[in-house]
Amino acid sequence: MRKAGVEPNIVMEIGSREAVREAVASGVGIGVVSSAEHVPDPRITCLPFADAEIYNYAHIVCLQDRRSSRLISAFIDAARVKRLA
Repeated sequence: MRKAGVEPNIVMEIGSREAVREAVASGVGIGVVSSAEHVPDPRITCLPFADAEIYNYAHIVCLQDRRSSRLISAFIDAARVKRLA
């Protein structure tokens, strides 16, 4: 957006895609959601970002007492390898 000369005025951060959709549908402004999380809604229009450099961070969490599980350890190890790739 900045490359196009658009400087966003971020006045609110909303924590769920449902809340973003409802805020946009209520006329609060515009929002950004992942295409993987987009749910079609006739009240709003979805426009794709071309060549956008948008980053989304995800975290792996588990109960401490289950950390030693072979399945959970293997999943965390695979995620670490993917992260380093």
